[in-house]
Amino acid sequence: MKYGNGEIDSPGRRILEHLVRYRLVTKPIWETWQELDPSDPIDYSRAIKRLVKHRLVDGFSLHHGRFYFVLTEKAIRELSLNECGCGPLNEYEKVKAYARLVYCSQTKAVELMTPSEVRDLISEECVGWSKGFYRIESSPERVGFMRVDGNLRSNPARAAQQLRTDVFRFGKAPCIVKLIKSNRFELTWLTATELRMSTVIDHFRNYDKVGNAPINSVALPELLPLLTSIPLDGGMNTPL
Repeated sequence: MKYGNGEIDSPGRRILEHLVRYRLVTKPIWETWQELDPSDPIDYSRAIKRLVKHRLVDGFSLHHGRFYFVLTEKAIRELSLNECGCGPLNEYEKVKAYARLVYCSQTKAVELMTPSEVRDLISEECVGWSKGFYRIESSPERVGFMRVDGNLRSNPARAAQQLRTDVFRFGKAPCIVKLIKSNRFELTWLTATELRMSTVIDHFRNYDKVGNAPINSVALPELLPLLTSIPLDGGMNTPL
């Protein structure tokens, strides 16, 4: 992988490929992945420093002194990554991207899908939802969609309504219906606490027709400090 007159080494390529898929990276999550697959570890901090030096990635505040890294406009331009996002995420998008990252880091079997992979595997019908799709390594391969609860203060009934809307939308998409009928699709709802999860799912179960739809509900406590933190201004400040 080349940029301008330079050459990106293997650790740098792996981090860039990760950012294309997941939008952001953090050191703890990367280390979790390496524990799942210790066969080919890399020096994360060294690789990030090299990418920052070449202005291919930049770092921003995640929460409470922790940082995340994203692609820069230079990386998008020089590496022709036209479908990828770059630059800092707003607070809402940061929560969603981080939730997807945390969920997928819990097992090697789950991998977030890129927009082009969504088009190839599922179809053009679902391009508008492409950021939430993931694949599950199995035989045959299964597909899922993640809905992230980004506001713990919102009315639980409203969150349940969003799930209801998702069920109806997927039920009208032939490509998804085909996967559902072959038991190859799941809808996952991610939030920060067990209490919030049970409250929203209880509301959802009260709906007629869709209330019995299977929902893979997951509480990710890793989201709680992010959702309750005060956003910090500025970019990097000893993020490594």
